[in-house]
Amino acid sequence: MTETFSQQYCTVAPCGAGGRIVTGAKMFNCLAQIEDGELTLIQAPATLIAKAPVSAIQIVTPAALRKIGTGVILKLDDKLISVAFDLVYRRQQEAGQPQASTGARIAKSFFSFGDITSAPKAIRLAKELTRDFTTALTAAGAVTPAG
Repeated sequence: MTETFSQQYCTVAPCGAGGRIVTGAKMFNCLAQIEDGELTLIQAPATLIAKAPVSAIQIVTPAALRKIGTGVILKLDDKLISVAFDLVYRRQQEAGQPQASTGARIAKSFFSFGDITSAPKAIRLAKELTRDFTTALTAAGAVTPAG
């Protein structure tokens, strides 16, 4: 087996027309994997979201989202699915820290504005992962419609 791409902590969501995310339908902490010409999307810990041959997938990311570069819209079985990498950096950082108590987490979220200094790193990583994911999809046979 050859693994072409694998990334955990992705955000996956169903989309409507024009690539708009369906309200309240985001699935967090997902694994996006391309292996042996097949795309697999799994929500942690082990819920299968989608599994399909890459050759049956169309990359239909709207121009505005392509310009931002932090996610991809895929057409799979006549359904639109967003795979975004914009929160990967933050989740990787959180995964490396010891788990705080519920009270401490609530206090931290209430009194903190987040680490603004990590935003450029997060965006840079998201763009890099999006490029790698798109390249792996294309190399495995995904189609990008003309236009």
